[in-house]
Amino acid sequence: MFPRVVRIATSVILTGLVIVAVSRFSIFNETTAALILILEILFISTWGRTEAFAAAIVAGLGLDYFFLPPSGLGISRPDQIIEFGTFVVIALAMGYATNQMKAHRVEAIAHREWAEKLQKLGNALLGSEDAESVISRLPDCIVQTFGIAEAALYDQPTARFVRSSSQASVIPEDKLREVALLGESFVDPASGIFLLPLRAAGKLAGSLGIKAEACIEDLVNQIAYIVSAGLAKAHAAEKEMTAEVARRADELKSAVLDALVHEIKSPLASMNVAASVLLSSQRGSEAQQSELLGAIKRDINRLNHQIDEAVCMAQIRSGEFSLDRKPNCVNDIIFDSLAEVAVLLAGRSIQTDFEESLPTVDCDAPMIKHAVKALLDNAAKYSRPGSTVKVSGRSVGYQVVVSITNTGRALADDEIERIFEKLYRGRQACASGVPGTGLGLASAKSILEAHNGRIWATPEPEGNTFHFSLLITKEVRDECCSSPDRR
Repeated sequence: MFPRVVRIATSVILTGLVIVAVSRFSIFNETTAALILILEILFISTWGRTEAFAAAIVAGLGLDYFFLPPSGLGISRPDQIIEFGTFVVIALAMGYATNQMKAHRVEAIAHREWAEKLQKLGNALLGSEDAESVISRLPDCIVQTFGIAEAALYDQPTARFVRSSSQASVIPEDKLREVALLGESFVDPASGIFLLPLRAAGKLAGSLGIKAEACIEDLVNQIAYIVSAGLAKAHAAEKEMTAEVARRADELKSAVLDALVHEIKSPLASMNVAASVLLSSQRGSEAQQSELLGAIKRDINRLNHQIDEAVCMAQIRSGEFSLDRKPNCVNDIIFDSLAEVAVLLAGRSIQTDFEESLPTVDCDAPMIKHAVKALLDNAAKYSRPGSTVKVSGRSVGYQVVVSITNTGRALADDEIERIFEKLYRGRQACASGVPGTGLGLASAKSILEAHNGRIWATPEPEGNTFHFSLLITKEVRDECCSSPDRR
């Protein structure tokens, strides 16, 4: 109230000073004085309608006192009355029009700011395809964009409440749920709380709550509309993504099955031929029979290995396998694995190089053995007969790193990461017709990552080295931390 009183008093004083100043100069008559006063009233009208009205009254009285005969207050002729009345009406009308123009300009600026903020909110919501992230950051986004006190969201499909991170929490959850169920808005002007239903494709999808000191209901409705559109898009994208993941999963299962069937047919055909020869009357010499039996055994081992790979990948993919971690010696796991795949490594020289007293590692020994056998099988496939496969182990910090090196063609730079993808087979495998399902290295990677370990490959001048790392046991790590040599 005080500022308005000050403005009214200022407008009266300013108008009086203008009248006195104009009356001092003889060059100004009543017409020019009236124009000057109208301009002054137009200026004052930017302060407000009441201020302009006060200035117009003072200006009219001053015009009568100084410029209209007889001197002083009082009008003697009808034309002077008309002139005086016309001046006051014009001054008030122009002041009112100017004030209205100012109000429209302020409203237009406010609408433009709302439109910009609504567009900013829409871009933030529609630019994301993750429903979870949209729901989580939506209240804070509304508070920051529109500068309101608090915002809250109830997402009906997930029955989840999310609030802005503001300290105040005055928006009631039970009311939000009720608005979402009934689809009816709730407005409390006294507390400045707006609760509005959110709809997607004509169906209730939740509710939005806003707490603001001064907020126009139309703006709140527009915010709710944009939020509804953003949530609908996010949920639709999520459903589409789920369907796409399921479709790709089915394609992967089909591809794995096709690859497994293809790889099984070849050894089965070889075993069938060998068994047929052994059962026939032309079995050959004992050496030939022994060679055929050896071939059958190799094919059986190959089948077992391929089936193990497929089963392991299926368990990893479904999340059905669990790790039974215990302290294990890496040397024992490596040498056991070498013994189990000895038939696959036939014709290759095995060279081992392990540090003395390697620390134990926390791992599920059978699962790590499966990963090691996958790497050894890979080394056997892509190394030349008569070449050497090197297996080494060393301690690096709080990890044990095992490396398996084979001779052959080095991996290209663009294959170093891709060879660990499911069903991916390198260019060398495709060109040379090396048998395989593309699951071995992928299963090894999944197993090692489940142990918080790593697996990677480095090309060599003649071949490749595959490395994997495992954390040493906690007791050994604690012992290393307390050792002066490790500090």
